[in-house]
Amino acid sequence: FPPKSPASEAQAKLGDLPSPHAFSLPVHPTQVYESAFSLAIAAFCLYVVLPRKRYDGQVFAAFMVLYPVARFLVEILRRDARGGALGLSTSQLIGLGLVAAAIAVHKLRSRARADVAAKAT
Repeated sequence: FPPKSPASEAQAKLGDLPSPHAFSLPVHPTQVYESAFSLAIAAFCLYVVLPRKRYDGQVFAAFMVLYPVARFLVEILRRDARGGALGLSTSQLIGLGLVAAAIAVHKLRSRARADVAAKAT
């Protein structure tokens, strides 16, 4: 990354660079990783989950589990100070909440579908 970029400034603060006016050391291209994960998630939801869906909202619930997991993994590779708690970044904490919400939606929607099917018989 160029001089005075967040990457070079962070590396200078850690003492890896002589100053924030130097080019950064090589870093993981997390933007590319996240794009690749997002494309893979979209393909999985479109070609695997959608044809087999059992209730309305199942594709969205699958996305709400898969995207936070991918983002959680990408956040491990990032080296920026963006806040957080418990050793996790803000994005990781939000992701954990989204996964919990998706699991709750899946359970509620699956149960509602089962109840409708039971009443129909």
